[in-house]
Amino acid sequence: MGVGLVHTVQICQQLNRSSDTPRDPLLQSLLEEACVDLDDEQKQKVEKLLDKYSDIFLDKGGKLGRTDILQHVIDTGDSPPIKLRPYRLPIHKRDEIDRQVQDMLKQGEVLEAQRADSELEFVIAMLKSHVEKPPFSHVSGQSSVIKAYWNMWEQLELVDDVLYRKWFRLETDEISRLVMAPKKLRQKILTLAHDDVSGGHLGITKTVQKVRQRFYWVNLQSDVTDWIKSCPICCARKNPPRKNRAEMENIRVGEPLERVAMDITGPFPITKFKNRYVLVLMDYFTKWVEAYPIPDMGSCTVARYFCKEFISRFGVPRIFLSDQGPCFEARLFQQLCDLFGIHKTRTSSYHPMTDGLVEKMNHTLKNVIASYIDEGQTDWDEWLPFALMAIRSSVQETTGMTPNKLMFGREINIPLTLLHEPLPSSPPSHIEYIGKLQDNINKAYDIVRGHMKTQQKRQKVNYDLKQSGKPYKENDLVWLFTPRKKKGLSPKLQKFWVGPYRIVKKLSDANYMIQLEGSLAKRIVHYNRLKIYVTPHPDRTLVKKPIISPPQRPLSSGEGSETEDMSNDESGNEEGVFDQQPQTPPSIPGRRRRLPPRRFRDYVFY
Repeated sequence: MGVGLVHTVQICQQLNRSSDTPRDPLLQSLLEEACVDLDDEQKQKVEKLLDKYSDIFLDKGGKLGRTDILQHVIDTGDSPPIKLRPYRLPIHKRDEIDRQVQDMLKQGEVLEAQRADSELEFVIAMLKSHVEKPPFSHVSGQSSVIKAYWNMWEQLELVDDVLYRKWFRLETDEISRLVMAPKKLRQKILTLAHDDVSGGHLGITKTVQKVRQRFYWVNLQSDVTDWIKSCPICCARKNPPRKNRAEMENIRVGEPLERVAMDITGPFPITKFKNRYVLVLMDYFTKWVEAYPIPDMGSCTVARYFCKEFISRFGVPRIFLSDQGPCFEARLFQQLCDLFGIHKTRTSSYHPMTDGLVEKMNHTLKNVIASYIDEGQTDWDEWLPFALMAIRSSVQETTGMTPNKLMFGREINIPLTLLHEPLPSSPPSHIEYIGKLQDNINKAYDIVRGHMKTQQKRQKVNYDLKQSGKPYKENDLVWLFTPRKKKGLSPKLQKFWVGPYRIVKKLSDANYMIQLEGSLAKRIVHYNRLKIYVTPHPDRTLVKKPIISPPQRPLSSGEGSETEDMSNDESGNEEGVFDQQPQTPPSIPGRRRRLPPRRFRDYVFY
């Protein structure tokens, strides 16, 4: 906190207690404990002292050790309280800041910049012309910054015509002088405190404390905050304190096979049947799940299982949902959907929550299979049908019924149901059985529609409690989160935020069409992957990283002629070998970048 003036508002009052007035029991016990080892004369002095200043030891409620008679007010001017822990700079950083400050003072840079600042020049002139604090009328027509400096009049000081502010440091219990930074030097100060190698691109709190070791100006906290929020390196590397989260958009269905989702999970250990992946399909209404072990993720393999195993048994779905995997985006799969009249949709990139039903089922399948496979994990495809049987015969929370009941109209027999024989009943005729089955299915579907509506509403309310962020408008600049790993680079040191992108169009509350600045390609992304882009200061320049030469290989005796030629370069530098730039390693050709076809416009906006 800053230096404050302590004023005593109300002093202690002497209590004139007569001998007949009983002493407070708390004071009487305190007197007895204090006079255990005292003689009679000392006891009388302590008793008189307690009676004289009894208001200090008791408040109006009779609580010992508390009083409301003595109060203090700390005058800090218009400066708000600073709720920051004391931060002490390391010695090597403190020495560097001291050196830079002294260099600026010796060169007269601070003095000239303060004279060029109209607000600081006015304050300096006011300090020179007034010994005492001038009346408010002297600054009534000035800016709010000058009025803030007027409020801290007692803390301002001129030393060698340089304006300082006295600052009390809690960690050392001493008063230091902070240079009042003029506007011309603030960008340089922030660059050294944050962008420079000694700054480390640290957070707001540490940067504020680092600047406040030697400098001060009004609105320093907000200026540091704006400077860090507009730092391209920090924004490209660090996540926001709270990521954006759009509201949930429910996918509504009303009949079986109205919407079917597909996904591939794996890879798993190769089995004796040469299987490595699992192709998972799930109906959004009945929650019926199909899973086929497949040897690869090729589009031909996926299309063959989808056509021969699923469509041939259950029929053609109306809507097909998948992610943007290469096997689902292939032309073969698109032609298959066109052949059967299936409306193919896809999720937005890096947002698997759109297809959350299948993603959750993948996790459930892995848990069930992992409970029965051997230690070698090479028989997982043999346990897959039994895992499906267990899931299909279990009640689903959203529908309130089992997938078997909704798909077949009846429950299948499992070992649990065969423990007890059912009650005998006369078998119905075929017509009666069909009619009863149809009625049961229709009633079940009506129940499921109402149950799903209730559950989806509950899920949306719970999910939207953590909704955060404001919607973007067209032409807003944003960063895009792209967690794409690059070969040869550590993902822990990569920068996953790319930008700036411009908002081209708002497609829904959860999806936006964006375009990279300077590019013609447009993308459709989810709201959760975006964060606001703050344009840096036009004069801001990134600090160049230092060039560190690698250690030189010791030369043998036969290479002496080369050493002489290298050390005696044309510039006359005798140590030219150490000034050479390090050679960059040969570049490794990366993978060919494939842009998504522009004909794919059918995204699911959830």
